[in-house]
Amino acid sequence: MKKEKTGTIFKLIFAVFAILYVIAVVKITFFEDGVRLETSKIKLVPFSAIGDYRAGLKSLTAIVLNYAGNVALFFPAGIFLPVFFKRLNFRKTVAVGAALSLLIEVFQHVLECGYSDVDDLIMNTLGAALGAFIYLYVFNGRKKTALSYVLSLILVVAAEVGAFVGVWIYAPNLLPENMIVINGMIAGKSVDDFDVRVKSYKMSHGEVFIDRHSVTDRDGKSVDKESGSYFISDTALFVIRDEADGAAKYRVVGSNEMIAAIGENSDVRLWLNADGLCAMIMLENNSSSERNSNENNKEDQKYASIREMPLALLLCDDHFAVCEAGR
Repeated sequence: MKKEKTGTIFKLIFAVFAILYVIAVVKITFFEDGVRLETSKIKLVPFSAIGDYRAGLKSLTAIVLNYAGNVALFFPAGIFLPVFFKRLNFRKTVAVGAALSLLIEVFQHVLECGYSDVDDLIMNTLGAALGAFIYLYVFNGRKKTALSYVLSLILVVAAEVGAFVGVWIYAPNLLPENMIVINGMIAGKSVDDFDVRVKSYKMSHGEVFIDRHSVTDRDGKSVDKESGSYFISDTALFVIRDEADGAAKYRVVGSNEMIAAIGENSDVRLWLNADGLCAMIMLENNSSSERNSNENNKEDQKYASIREMPLALLLCDDHFAVCEAGR
């Protein structure tokens, strides 16, 4: 009786973490986060990312992080499944994990919220297998002892905290915005600690196009730039800075919104990684300065139109009056 009560308590605790886990998986796989630069695309060739690395299309760091992330994503599933479903042995748990991963990949393609990659399926299945192996064989989870529950719970908590920290470091745009922008810091980077400031006229998936003559460092010194664009990292963070009434506000957005926001003569700050790729891009929307600039332009146009008028100068009470000729 005592063993059953202990098992029920631990299952309730596991249920809480399982709900948090499901929410995290849904957020990462189905919602716009600025990380995925390709949508509605199917990759059926296993480990094609290695070919991308050899061709110089992807960095080794991005590939390793993608593989490790997909293993970690389904690692808790390998523990949760046999905890809640007693009939699931190791093989059945792995099979269910693979089926769930396949379902996610199919929905990503149908809903156009990501690209379906066979590598994701392989790594997700590997993660579920690793979790199930540790729970069933290392922790002897079949016996449903208090020790197996405690060890599994510790492992699940450690895995979820580790995943949170990993996301914070490598893909912070998956986190809620209030966890990213803190006291002038965005994902651990100072808003003033950028590498270059540029004038951009367009951004596409994977590249930001710039006016080469406008490239300066944070001190305002000119920077030589041979090409007219910077390539964007696979894990880039996109930020829009809005200024209103003298206060700056920062919004973390997806790649599509950033593409739509960048237009002619946009002020953009770039943070570059060791490979020279954009790790973070910030669009500066200085609404107040833009408004003042527009007002100044209107004043200039007003006086320019006056100067272009046919004028007659009349002396009146020791003052010059400017009148339009003919009136």
